[in-house]
Amino acid sequence: MSFSKQKLARELKELQQESELPFTVGLRDPNNLYTWDIVIIGQEDTFYENQFLRAEMTFPQDYPFSPPVFRFLSKMFHPNIYPGGEVCISILHPPSQDPFNSQELLSEKWKPVLGANEVILSILTLLDDPNPDSPANVEAGKLFRESRKDFA
Repeated sequence: MSFSKQKLARELKELQQESELPFTVGLRDPNNLYTWDIVIIGQEDTFYENQFLRAEMTFPQDYPFSPPVFRFLSKMFHPNIYPGGEVCISILHPPSQDPFNSQELLSEKWKPVLGANEVILSILTLLDDPNPDSPANVEAGKLFRESRKDFA
């Protein structure tokens, strides 16, 4: 078994055994460790309270050296989620300098020491505390900046 598959199998098992997490993880296909189904339970006092948000996380073959892709399958209106559901967050960006985004520090990007748990926890934080200054969904970012009560 490759290093990538071993790491994914270990991470999946650890997350499935943890009962206190506000999300569940599972495999879409039991023969494919590289695509996970995720259900996030919207936390109290957030925009998504009591909602069940379906998502998928797809890992590259060279994981953990490259970041996964996290995409919501549930319809989302959020400044940092593209209309197609893909999440735009620094931790999911490859560890290289982007000439088009000088705001993002290398220290904020993906590192091989990170794992699926850190990705999901970062996304939970992002759901509760959007970054409207770097919107993937411009309309959601504008509404969040200008009228948070209407955003909710």
